[in-house]
Order: sequence, then structure tokens, then C-alpha cells
Amino acid sequence: MMARLPVIGALLLLACDGAVNRSIDPVAPAPLPPPAPPGEWKAEIRLDGLLPAGALPVGVAVDPSGRRYVLDRRSGLYEVDGSGARLVVSITDVAATLGLALDLELTDVAALGEGRFALTAENDGYLFDLRDRSVRSYFCYFPPTNADPTPPPEASSVSQTLQREGVPTTQRTESVAFSAETGFLFAQPRTIRLDTGAIAGAELFIFLSSGGQPFQVRSLPDPTFIAGGMVVSGQEVLLGSHDKIYAMTARTPATLVHDFQAPLEITGMAREPDGDLLLLDGAGRRLLKVSGY
Repeated sequence: MMARLPVIGALLLLACDGAVNRSIDPVAPAPLPPPAPPGEWKAEIRLDGLLPAGALPVGVAVDPSGRRYVLDRRSGLYEVDGSGARLVVSITDVAATLGLALDLELTDVAALGEGRFALTAENDGYLFDLRDRSVRSYFCYFPPTNADPTPPPEASSVSQTLQREGVPTTQRTESVAFSAETGFLFAQPRTIRLDTGAIAGAELFIFLSSGGQPFQVRSLPDPTFIAGGMVVSGQEVLLGSHDKIYAMTARTPATLVHDFQAPLEITGMAREPDGDLLLLDGAGRRLLKVSGY
């Protein structure tokens, strides 16, 4: 299903079963973070003067041309440059157009190239096309209620296992990434049991470029792990969690590769055209340009 939106910044979200929206409490302006130790990052871009007051930046994307985009959980997706920020997808327009609750929550964004973006919400993933403002359901990391009761073992997730046992669950990812080399899409959801509220597991999902259900599911050793940002480079997946960066491959588990000395909370990651890593520090409301990863 596809919709074309006449108003700028509107986005059609076709939810999979079990989507949950949450309200967001007001947030005070972020204080200036302390200076970073020498060499921690190459450049810093403050977002307080670009995004609306009280913004909650939860995702960052860079397209192949180098354009930067920041997702604000409160208001939508912005294109950000040195002169300011331009709203390209408004959550308010989404709610008004589709009759959804005003507390609709998007959790991350990844640039797919050619003006296309993957957006995530709880249980769901969507494809937004900036060129014609069309949007469609793209991928779903939460199994629908009519899912095959006996999925192949390599694609079976924690939520699918619990669902077959009659346990209601929800899945939430704070990170989505795209590999231009393979065309694969990656998400790192954490599964929560709705009967007890307990965290049931953390996984890495890999989707084909066509979207749909994941074709590969990989469990993470720490069931509580949640990445705030993620990028894929060749065979390596980089995961940013709090103030740390982890790396994993098809043959190796998530391994700590850097622990920042300066306080920050990674809520988004993207790869710049020059190869540098762009980190979104959501708590400090700033972008940090980092090399060496």
C-alpha cells in the first residue's frame, strides 16, 4: 500500500500488529556538555540553535551526497546544515492526516539513497520517499499474528518463540542501519514480555532490500542490550550504546572497541561520505564527528 501526501512533511505509517505509542514528557534545554578530552572527536555541531526548543534528537542519517538529517522524537525529521534546520517530515502532519494519536513516536532513521529513508517505531518499520512524498510499510520486526507457526530456525526470534507459547510481547529498536554494499537493512530490537514487563532478549535483525520479515536473526549475549545508533561498513556492524561503541561481524559477537571519556548518550549513528562516523549525542543535543572506525 502506498500513499502520496499533499502536505509537506506528512508520512503514512502502516503499522504491524502490536504497535504501541508512548507519551513524551517535557524536556528542559540541555546544558552545555563539558569539553571532550583531546582527540575524542574531530568536530562538534550544537543542535540547540537549529532544532525546536525542547527537541529530543533520537536519530541521525547522512545521504550519499552528504546531506545530514536529524530525527526529533517530538516533531519529525529535519535536514540540518550550517545555516539551520528544515523540517521534511512532521509528526504532527502524520497524526492529523491519518487520525493517529499526537504522541506517535518514531525511534530512528537511516538514509537508503535516492531520497529514501527507513524510519522505525515500536514493532514497525517504514519507507519514506522524499522525492514524491510517498510512503509505505517496509519491514516489520514484530511477527504478525498470522505468522507461520513454524518459521525456519535461522529466522526465529525471541518474540516469535514467545508468541507460539501464547506470551504477548512488544519489540522496540532505537537503531536502524542500511548497507549500500549489500542492500541489507539492519535493526537491533529488544523484546519485552507484556505479561510481566520483563526484558526477554536482545537481537540483531537483517532484512533484504525488499523489506518484510527478517531473513536472519542473531541473538546478543546481553538480553538487556539496546543500541542507540548503528552503522554497517562491509562485514562489520558498529553499535553505539550509551557512551560506548561495539563492533560485531558474522563470526564475532559484539565487542567493545571504544569507551568515550567525555559524557555522552549515543542516540544515533551515521557514516559520512568521507568515511568519518557521525554520532548523535541526544542528551547533549549535538553531532560529533569521529574518525578511526
